[in-house]
Amino acid sequence: MAEMTRKEFVLAMISAGDHPRLSGLDLAGLNLNTLDLARVNLSRVQLQGAHLISTHLDDATFDDANMQGAILSGASLNGARLARAMMAYASFSGAKLTNADLRKSSCQHAVFSNADLTGAKLTNASLTRANLSGANLTGTNLTNADLFEANLLNANLTDADLTGADLTRATMPDGSIHL
Repeated sequence: MAEMTRKEFVLAMISAGDHPRLSGLDLAGLNLNTLDLARVNLSRVQLQGAHLISTHLDDATFDDANMQGAILSGASLNGARLARAMMAYASFSGAKLTNADLRKSSCQHAVFSNADLTGAKLTNASLTRANLSGANLTGTNLTNADLFEANLLNANLTDADLTGADLTRATMPDGSIHL
């Protein structure tokens, strides 16, 4: 499918009704700031470089989506599904991702600074060189996650499950480097 404009996307949302399923769309580079996209199914969507700043995405589905370089600063993604999503270099700074499902997602160099990931599932996620400074990771499942050289400075890891996680050369919450 060809790239859409913001107006075409909004019209597609309106025509989709109460439970929009808009999977597979090409929304690369599109400005979707501040829209209400709660519960929308955007599986396999192309969102490279898209802007979703302060967008409401609670309970939305982004499984297998390409969100590389997307900007989701201040977005609300509570309960969202982002399993196997490609999110390298994406920015989730200050975003709310409580109970979000990011299992097996690819988040190399992604920015989650000051994000709320309370209760999120990051099992088998790749967070190589990701910035999680100041993030709330309370109760987060990071089992077998790749946190190689990740920045966890001032992150809250209370009750986080780090079983099998690779923390090689990660900056820990206290500023120490994990060896």
